[in-house]
Amino acid sequence: MSGFTFERREIKYRITAAQRAALEAAVGTRMSPDEHGDSTICNIYYDTPDYRLIRASLEKPAYKEKLRLRSYGVAAPGGEVFLELKKKYKGIVYKRRITLPEDAAGEFIAGRAPLGEHGQIGREIEYFAAFYAPLLPAVHLSYERRAWFSREEPDLRITFDKNIRFRREDVSLTLPAGGQRILPESESLLEIKTAQSLPLRARHGAGDSRRVPVNGGRPCLRYGLRRGRGGVHASHLPFYAVLSRSRFGEEKNGDKHRTMNITVPESLEYAGAFDDIFETYTESCRLVRVKTTGLGSLNRLTYDIM
Repeated sequence: MSGFTFERREIKYRITAAQRAALEAAVGTRMSPDEHGDSTICNIYYDTPDYRLIRASLEKPAYKEKLRLRSYGVAAPGGEVFLELKKKYKGIVYKRRITLPEDAAGEFIAGRAPLGEHGQIGREIEYFAAFYAPLLPAVHLSYERRAWFSREEPDLRITFDKNIRFRREDVSLTLPAGGQRILPESESLLEIKTAQSLPLRARHGAGDSRRVPVNGGRPCLRYGLRRGRGGVHASHLPFYAVLSRSRFGEEKNGDKHRTMNITVPESLEYAGAFDDIFETYTESCRLVRVKTTGLGSLNRLTYDIM
């Protein structure tokens, strides 16, 4: 059984079809498809019965962690899958992965069998599972990915994900991918992954397409409005379905007023940008404050909503 670890920065952007075409044309001159190339990735994210992991993550702590099971394509019963423990501390992502049969992974998560010998990585996963037990399959998340790596800087990877879907029923890697769409069909999620600082040409390449960082993403904005959550980070897309059904963030004592914070790039014309969502999910909405942050690169918008 194999395993590996790494640490890196991961930067996500939500982009249009035109932006993606321009970026892929640019990266194609310096990068090559990775070993998986174009693939359908299926994931199961695990959480406690009271959603302890995602509730903690939404508080934006300095440290957070999650456990997922991944397959490339639909897994065959007993076929090869990847059990991954991801930790993030002060913007750096640390990932531990082991390879094992799909049925063995399920037995371990359910507490019916030991993980087996996987060295230090296995011991870390075992500790996580014991600490948060019982763990349940919370959501199935799938997407179509195109992945590239840099020929000049091998630790630099760029991925484009589209057709991102989730479901809370039939949470198994042996069943076909599918579920409710998170982003519009014409949009993709761009992720830049590097162990070093982001190369200047990569920042400029993304900037030429007038990017919108994912932390202003509409799927999690919709969650925030539904649940009365003041400020939601869209890097939690895998848990969008889970929390939309939890009691987390419900109104208290009949008070429907909420404060919603949205952080957007300084270059974004934010006036009216979210009107369609507010009209759908709120009774009233008022922009009460705009504050510059991120050394002038971002605007934090504060709304009073009901």
